[in-house]
Amino acid sequence: MNYFTFDGTDSRTYNTYIATSNMFDGAEEDVEAINIPGSNRIIYLSNGTFKPFTIKAFCYIPSDMQNKVDALRSYLKSLNKPCRYIEALKPTEYRVARYIDAFELDTSDRQGASFELTFLSRPERFLTSGDEVTTLTSNGTINNPTLFNSKPLLRVYGNGTLTIGDYTITTTNNSTSMYIDCDTMQCYSGSTNKNNDVTLDEFPQLTPGSNSITLDGITKVEITGRWFNI
Repeated sequence: MNYFTFDGTDSRTYNTYIATSNMFDGAEEDVEAINIPGSNRIIYLSNGTFKPFTIKAFCYIPSDMQNKVDALRSYLKSLNKPCRYIEALKPTEYRVARYIDAFELDTSDRQGASFELTFLSRPERFLTSGDEVTTLTSNGTINNPTLFNSKPLLRVYGNGTLTIGDYTITTTNNSTSMYIDCDTMQCYSGSTNKNNDVTLDEFPQLTPGSNSITLDGITKVEITGRWFNI
């Protein structure tokens, strides 16, 4: 039977299972189609992103409904933040989502209940392999196994220049290490903002396939690739 894990908690804790879901459907591209007057041509204007994805999981509790449904409802509504959502059918992928809907039972009796859970998610289906850290202390490469550019998390040690493909980063005032988050576009060390200690034109992205990494003055870089599919 299929089930989900949300923020590290297994839905089986609440005796809850998934009948069907759209977890593995694709997100819609954020693109505008413009018809050219007097022509059959269409111009597509894309901003290079995808729209948020709504997860709809049709669930059921086969027994002990009265106790489990209240506990599940309370758990989901208590989080109030985006969390990792995984389904047992494919544990190598996850979405980052937040539970947003009212919790209403479609059917119920003294023992069981059925209901739909709705989560608002980022469009990506992240790969758990993208959570692995690649460590380089000299020039090397990192391979993006997907067809989409990813926005990695970098941990940079030392002062100097880090080149990732066509992107160049220069760090100063980095006595130990700092993080460069290419998704949130923030640089920090612990609770200290380090944006002023990093020089770059654009935050790097890892393109599909092999990406060259060059260290000049930098003693070590740890790269979390954040691979995803759509």
